[in-house]
Amino acid sequence: DELIDSISHFVLRLAYCRTEDLRRWLLTHEVDLLKIRLERASTDEKKRAIREYLPGIHVLDRPEHDAMRANIVAA
Repeated sequence: DELIDSISHFVLRLAYCRTEDLRRWLLTHEVDLLKIRLERASTDEKKRAIREYLPGIHVLDRPEHDAMRANIVAA
């Protein structure tokens, strides 16, 4: 549940903000959790998240991706 995730996130931030080591520990584990969630998410879920959290960004479709990749590899 998104609400529970948000609440637990901020509770953990409060609990782990006392020292730099605790902050670093929390950040490391939050990044790990994000990686796991991204690996498990479908392509549609990832696109939806990008549109929601990065509204001005353009998501490449396959032909655009392939064209850019070819140009980058050729450079």
